[in-house]
Amino acid sequence: MDFLEVAYNEGSGILAYRSLFTIVYADMRKLEKKNELPADEKLNRKIRSTLSAMGVHEGLSLRFTSKAMTTALFGENVEGDRRSMPAALLNPLSEDLGVLPTSLLPNLLKAVAENEKNRPGSVRLFEVGKGQFKTIRESVCDTGFNEVPLLAITLAGHWKTNPLEEKPAPVSFLDFKGLILGFFKRLGIQASVRLPKNPERFMHPAQQAEVVCGKIVLGTAGVLHPAVQKEFDIGYASVCVAEFD
Repeated sequence: MDFLEVAYNEGSGILAYRSLFTIVYADMRKLEKKNELPADEKLNRKIRSTLSAMGVHEGLSLRFTSKAMTTALFGENVEGDRRSMPAALLNPLSEDLGVLPTSLLPNLLKAVAENEKNRPGSVRLFEVGKGQFKTIRESVCDTGFNEVPLLAITLAGHWKTNPLEEKPAPVSFLDFKGLILGFFKRLGIQASVRLPKNPERFMHPAQQAEVVCGKIVLGTAGVLHPAVQKEFDIGYASVCVAEFD
């Protein structure tokens, strides 16, 4: 209050006050820029909001997974596939949480099986997270792991209800492919599909495709192989999965 009175009575004081205000305001703008979200977090939030708007729900799982489920999807120590070589924990909480995740799909498919038992009909889930891959430690400061951002999506059960049919139609590979391409279009990415150069063993051999943007392979989408679906104790007629990095 004393400062305001002085500033009001003395013209130079008013100019000083305005200069101070300008400096503080400029500093606040700089602080706002410093507090902006990192680019990867901005992308993650955009992914979450886009998929949620498309009717797919976010799933959250622990940062550990089961070696048995990982092996069911990718095999064990398969040459050229680092997803099949998860790092084991020294003191795991349980057998189901004994390794670090190399993929988000094992826990996501476990959630599909649990949802089918408690709420049959359809399951539409996605998860944003990171895969943990072992690397050679080059220094004391090196953690020995490489974190890779991942996005996994799964649809199971019925997708659309056709009023001309008595029963809802189960989700098909074409439905899933349309959702994936529509999702990337909303992100501003011109994605397309092609036959996979290295087919995924856990997907149906005739119902899978690589999702690409130009020459960049974003990931693979397809129908879960019936034998793998049985391993996860999933009874839906069709389960579609995709994972992108």
